[in-house]
Amino acid sequence: MNYKKYINNLVNEIGYRSKEGYPDFNKLEHINIFKKILNEWNLDIKIKNILIENIIKIFESKKESDNVKIIRDKLGPKSANLSDDLIDKVIKKFNKYKENKKKIFMDNFRKNNKLDIKNITNFADFFEVNDLGVGYGEIMCLLSTKNSISGGTKKKDLEVKAGIYEVKKLDKQQFSLAGDGTPGNYNWGKFLNTYLGIIKNLPNSVLDLIKYSITNEYTSIEEIISYNGYPREASSKFIQNIYTSIFALSNFIEKFGNSDDTKILSVDDNHWLISSEDSKKIKKNTSIKLDILSNLDKKTDIDIHISLLKNLPWIKNNELFIENLNEIVNTYLDKIDGFVIFTSKNNVKIYTSSEIKEKFGLIRVSRGTFRLGLKNKDRIKKYKFISDQ
Repeated sequence: MNYKKYINNLVNEIGYRSKEGYPDFNKLEHINIFKKILNEWNLDIKIKNILIENIIKIFESKKESDNVKIIRDKLGPKSANLSDDLIDKVIKKFNKYKENKKKIFMDNFRKNNKLDIKNITNFADFFEVNDLGVGYGEIMCLLSTKNSISGGTKKKDLEVKAGIYEVKKLDKQQFSLAGDGTPGNYNWGKFLNTYLGIIKNLPNSVLDLIKYSITNEYTSIEEIISYNGYPREASSKFIQNIYTSIFALSNFIEKFGNSDDTKILSVDDNHWLISSEDSKKIKKNTSIKLDILSNLDKKTDIDIHISLLKNLPWIKNNELFIENLNEIVNTYLDKIDGFVIFTSKNNVKIYTSSEIKEKFGLIRVSRGTFRLGLKNKDRIKKYKFISDQ
């Protein structure tokens, strides 16, 4: 018997008798039409069973094609705004699902009216589906949320009814600000460049004086001078050294300008820095042993460099350092309504921008951009510049 002919006739007849024009066995009306046709044809029960089995296979195949079409339409440029490559990656994963998982996928696909943690994690299998401008977790949000749009590289990660959201995967409880975190685009980076330019070019005579005056904090200045990673890298320790040094140098300048702790001893064209106590020992026609703190190339060396230090913005106003860091955070967060933060594909939290500002702080520069990190106990205890943000 030519079963294929019977099946084609069945499909055509169901389509003819239904208002949709094609078979849809999710609808009771179509099932009843199917039964009625089989009864009208007075077929043997064995033949009926073969036809039922084959037509259901055809329907399931057609339904899968319809699902793929729905996925492609709802993720395309007029909807979620994903590239064809990303849509193909989603469909490839979807096609590997068994029927029950495909049904779960389609039942939840872009159905939620707002970002919802439970519904987002329904699509955990798609966590690592990514491409240029679309990072880990973003596809999960797009698959779960109705009318959500991918921002790609032109805008922020995700547009939903509630506003603009960034999707971030935490790495060691931190994430990158990407292009928004370039230090040189902010006052902090500009002031740091000036600061390093002066500190790293201080002559030994001035460094000796600073070391004598601020012995405990001098290590921070030594480490700043020897650090060569910035602007590509700026570790938390390096930033803390900067923060420590601006207070130490402010105290040094105040101490140097308002006390008699040190004196300059000049003989002909030679100049030395000595302690105030040693200066009191000097008497005419008397030989004494002096502790030379520093050899000065020129008598004006110290005055010139102290003047340069005095006029550094962070030395003039120590609080400006943290204000400049907060400026970077505020500028970044002002453009964003909220965040979807992943620690893994099954662990996700949703934050407002205000909550991010409260819980996170700038902790370091990596690959030329700032990173925001959780203000956990260890970071706050170890780095005062984090706790002060």
